[in-house]
Amino acid sequence: MVSPNKEGISLITSIEINYIESDVQGKRPSKFPCTKITASFVKNFPKKVGDLFANFLNSLKLTGASKVFKDKTSWKLLNKYLGGEKSPEGVSTKSLIKLFLEFLRELTVEKIAESKVQDESLRQCYKLLLEFLKEGCSVLEKQNLTGKICCFEVRKTWPSLELNFKWDE
Repeated sequence: MVSPNKEGISLITSIEINYIESDVQGKRPSKFPCTKITASFVKNFPKKVGDLFANFLNSLKLTGASKVFKDKTSWKLLNKYLGGEKSPEGVSTKSLIKLFLEFLRELTVEKIAESKVQDESLRQCYKLLLEFLKEGCSVLEKQNLTGKICCFEVRKTWPSLELNFKWDE
């Protein structure tokens, strides 16, 4: 498990995030200022990562593999492929893990900033979550484990990052 990024958490708590929440009595939704990011607020982050990963795979001419992740990625689906439970066309699990880690290394927050996510607060949250994920994967690179990993799983990205992985001896 990777510890929470203290800089990221302080940045998040300094951002005022507006979100829509329904009134308990069933009245129309109203806005409340919030300094907490809830799981529901960032639930589409895996889909965004999946779309960008699909574009990355497509740029490598792995169109069969890219179709798997376009428009429907969740951590559960991604974990099935990175864990070896499923295999995309023409790509081994170990190769897919290497490609995913390479994708994260190359992915920049500018890609998130350029996205069609309309809510500025949500875009900021996605940037922070991406940095958490990138930081977690950089730990694996620093330990020279990226080529040895045979099973990889993103358990959660908020409020703490949890990555599970196994490697070959």
